[in-house]
Amino acid sequence: MSAPMRCLQHIIRQKKRTAVVLLLLVAVLAAGDQRGFAAKPNDPSVVGAIERGSVFLANNGPLADGGRAGMAALGLLKSGTSPDDPAIAKIIDTRLLPKFQSDGTYKPSTATDLYYEAGVDLMVYINSHPETHEREITALVKILLEAQHEEGYWTYPTASRAGDRGDTSITQYALLGLWDAQRHGMQIPIATFERAASWLAANQDSEGAFWYHPGNDHYRPTQSVVATGSANLLVCGAVLFGVDRITQKARSEERRVGK
Repeated sequence: MSAPMRCLQHIIRQKKRTAVVLLLLVAVLAAGDQRGFAAKPNDPSVVGAIERGSVFLANNGPLADGGRAGMAALGLLKSGTSPDDPAIAKIIDTRLLPKFQSDGTYKPSTATDLYYEAGVDLMVYINSHPETHEREITALVKILLEAQHEEGYWTYPTASRAGDRGDTSITQYALLGLWDAQRHGMQIPIATFERAASWLAANQDSEGAFWYHPGNDHYRPTQSVVATGSANLLVCGAVLFGVDRITQKARSEERRVGK
C-alpha cells in the first residue's frame, strides 16, 4: 500500500473526518505516482481516439433514448465539439427538451433514472448555450436539490432497494450537475456539498473503498464505484475548499509521508 493511502486511512479515523479526507484524497488521485507511462492529451493516438469517438456519438446520439442521448451530447461537448454542432442541437431539441411537459414538469425517459437524467441534462444545458436554457437549468437544479436526503446522498426516486442507505452512483451525477450549475453562477447551498461529503466519508469502508449501496452485500465495491466515490469527494472538496487549496495541501502531505 502506498504511503499516501496509509496516511489517508489514518486521517479517516480522526474526528474531523470530512474536511481532512477531502484535502488528502487528492494526494492519492491528483498528485499520484508520476513514474508510470501516461499518454499526453495531444498524442496522435489520443486525438485520433477522441475524433473517432466523437463521430460515433454524433451519428448515434440523436437516435438513442433520452438518457443515453444526453450522455452522447455531454461526451461531444467535453471532447471539444462546438455547442453549435448540429448533432448536439438535434439531441437537445428532439431528446432533452421534450422531457419538459406542457405544465413545466420534467419527465425522464425512464422513471427510475430521474436523477441520473436530471444531472446529465443539466450538464448538457450548462455546457451548450446556458443563456437560452435558464428555465430548464433552474428546474433541474431544483429537482436535484430537493432530492438530496438529509444524510447527504441521492438514490432512486422510489428507494426500491430494501434497506437503501444511499446510492454512490446517483450521488455522483447529482453532484456533477450541481457543481456545473455552481460554476455557471447559480447559488447552490454549501450545505448540499457538506452533507454529501459527510455521507461519503462516513460510508467509506476500512480499506478505503466505496460501495454502490453502502452496506448492501449484493453490491460490493468495484473499481468503477471506488472511482465514483473518490470523484464525489473531489467535487465536494473543490467547492468547499477550492481546487488550489486542496491541491497544495495534498502535495504538502505527500512530501510529509513520502512515496
